[in-house]
Amino acid sequence: MAWMSWDKMSLPKSMGGMGFRDMRAFNQALLAKQAWRLLDSPDSLCARLMKAKYYPQGQLLDTVFSISGSVVWKGILHGLELLKKGVIWRVGDGEHIRTWRDPWIPRPSSFRPIIPKGSRRLNRVSAFLDANGAWRADRLHEYFWEMDVQRILKIRTSPRQRSDFISWYPEKSGGFS
Repeated sequence: MAWMSWDKMSLPKSMGGMGFRDMRAFNQALLAKQAWRLLDSPDSLCARLMKAKYYPQGQLLDTVFSISGSVVWKGILHGLELLKKGVIWRVGDGEHIRTWRDPWIPRPSSFRPIIPKGSRRLNRVSAFLDANGAWRADRLHEYFWEMDVQRILKIRTSPRQRSDFISWYPEKSGGFS
């Protein structure tokens, strides 16, 4: 059998290769899937145990890589770095979304406001919604630059004001795949 390069082996079988995947990318995707499960199912036993041990006072999305922790935890944090590039909050009642820190504005670069126009005293997105769950345009114009205001006003709000939730921006369904 002749020597086959990795490039050739990683081609799909239909193209004469062996269909091997890029194992590093595949491993990171699997680790990101584990991080997604912790975000998507925070009441699961695994998520509660990880929270109690590694981020008892905060949120998973706020954690940063640390040298302490188990090999499993370090792996999940490695996957979380990939996940952070596409996670966005979907606005419901706005109570869980931190206005200036969390990713919630549908803008592919950072998902956060460009920079506050004035003070940062309104720290929850709920402060920019009225009693019916509609955007308060007057308040948006007071605190955000026009570019952000236009993007925020395009976010559909819920008159039922269900709870905010995390979504995977690149996927139309919002689930990490």
